Order: sequence, then structure tokens, then C-alpha cells
Amino acid sequence: MASGRIVVGVDGSLESVRALSWAVEEAELRGDTVEVVYAYDHDPAWAVTPVGTGPVPLSAPPNVEERARDAAMERIDEAVDKADARKGSVEIVRRPVADPNPARALVEASENADLLVVASRGTGAFMGLLLGSVSQKCAQLAQCPLVILPHPEGED
Repeated sequence: MASGRIVVGVDGSLESVRALSWAVEEAELRGDTVEVVYAYDHDPAWAVTPVGTGPVPLSAPPNVEERARDAAMERIDEAVDKADARKGSVEIVRRPVADPNPARALVEASENADLLVVASRGTGAFMGLLLGSVSQKCAQLAQCPLVILPHPEGED
């Protein structure tokens, strides 16, 4: 049985898959569970009415929230497969979060977690020194220790 919980944010990028791989390896060492968080937006589309009357919400298509959640679960499964996270003994918990703000979703998920893991999306020599907006917000507000995996040098 797992003793702790490591939360990792994924977004489908190669960097987030690397973060998931790192989190799984760390969880194996600690005997922890890995909670994979994917934030998604499930709001219905907006239509613009004639000039001056402003946006009007359309009726949501049937099962829009369910379809958005299913698509998020697919993104999580793809990340888990790419990270080869199923091969070990670590318990993987999939957590799609209906929130268009990934930083907020991860900060909330960090409550009572033992570790939060995110990837930096920096590119280039100068940009590599900067954190992405999600990792920066997590560094400011995470409710547990945070690991930010840097963008590998020499890769785009």
C-alpha cells in the first residue's frame, strides 16, 4: 500500500510526459501513489450576435461535459502510455479536472500531497532561464514541495 501521494501535471507535451516518468520513478523509490492531473475546459462555445448585443451562450450539445471528461481521460492515458508508467508497481490515479486554468487545478491538487511535479516549458538560451506560467504559479502557490523539471538542453 502506498504511503504518500505525488501529483504530476500533464498536458500532452513531451515535457509533461518526462515529468510523469520522473514522478513514477520517484514514487517507486518512496512507495507512493502517482496522481496524474489533466486540466480541461468544458464550457460550451459562444456565439456572437449582431453588433452591439454582445455574446450569447449557445445551448450545450448533449453530453458535452461527459465528452470533454472522456477526452481528458484519453489524454491522461496517452501520457501514461508514453511515459511507460504502467510497467512498474506504482499505483496511477487518473484525475481529469474541469478547470480551464491548469495552474489553479494543480495548486488545488497539491493540497495534502507529498510532492507536486511539473515541467518547465522554457525554450532557447534566454527563455530556458524563465519558468512557464503554470510552473511559475505552482512555485508561488503550491501547498507541498515542488519539483520543476527543466526543458532538456539541446532539444526544442
